[in-house]
Amino acid sequence: MMTSPATFGVGMVLLVGALLVILFVVL
Repeated sequence: MMTSPATFGVGMVLLVGALLVILFVVL
């Protein structure tokens, strides 16, 4: 898996989105 700024940015957005979804589901 190649680590490029664009891929890193997309990964961070997906991780933050997943965390927000989990928080909303838990709350």
